[in-house]
Amino acid sequence: QDCPADLQNFVLQDRTPVRWHRVAEYQSVCLKQIALATLQACPGMNEAQRVLAGGLYFQGELSTDSLHFRHPVVLLVSDDNPGAAALGKELTSTFNNIIIRSAGATSTQGERQDFFSFMLPMPLTSPHSSRIGQKEKVFFLLYLNNETFVGEPGMRLASQIRAVVQRKKKSILLLHENEVDLGGCEFGRFFEVTPDDLIAANLYGKIAIAYHGHRDPDSQSLTSPFRQVSYTLTAQTMGAVRKKKRVHQLQRSVVEAASTSVSRMSTKFKDSEIWSNISTKLRV
Repeated sequence: QDCPADLQNFVLQDRTPVRWHRVAEYQSVCLKQIALATLQACPGMNEAQRVLAGGLYFQGELSTDSLHFRHPVVLLVSDDNPGAAALGKELTSTFNNIIIRSAGATSTQGERQDFFSFMLPMPLTSPHSSRIGQKEKVFFLLYLNNETFVGEPGMRLASQIRAVVQRKKKSILLLHENEVDLGGCEFGRFFEVTPDDLIAANLYGKIAIAYHGHRDPDSQSLTSPFRQVSYTLTAQTMGAVRKKKRVHQLQRSVVEAASTSVSRMSTKFKDSEIWSNISTKLRV
């Protein structure tokens, strides 16, 4: 309405507005989108379009491809938390070494007992089972949306969270949906619907990780870059670390090979004055 009528087609047609975010990690995505649109509109950039199609990046920025979990992580998901299971699948399809355990109203008594016995070492079935230790990191996924803490499922969810809060060694992973068509809502809502005892127990003491954008179920590359930032922040919170680049691995191999050669050489020429001078300078 504010845009003059004679400029509307030029300004608004075939353009996707950049939604600005206040959190630094999401702001980086906004800045890249603005910079990319500016570059693509510059004269003489036709030949560079193929390069620009690959996107822009900040030096040293983290992405889902640059992170991994060194050890398995257990993610507890409640059937009484609408949408949590689907979000758990988003995470397991993005990262390896995340193991989902779920329970709720539709689960058997044995499954519910197992769900609440997570303080003890658990027998886990996983492709990585040979590498699983006895004290895996365990997180309870609390997916905050417009159906959280609603009705009888909400009461059961609150009881489960109380059990988690009593087991202070375990972490609650707060993930807040912001997309309206995915059940997103304002965070202030949760101070109205969350039981008072959980609020008093500092349930929201940690800042929830915001989830923006949509996931493309068929292509990670087509998933919203904002949601990929959410995945990255979630993985970091769960203990994911940056993968070592292949160049670093190559450098390490070269260093190890050189060290082996130097070790053999130093044995052969340990009494050599020439080698003594070289080894002193190289500190080998």
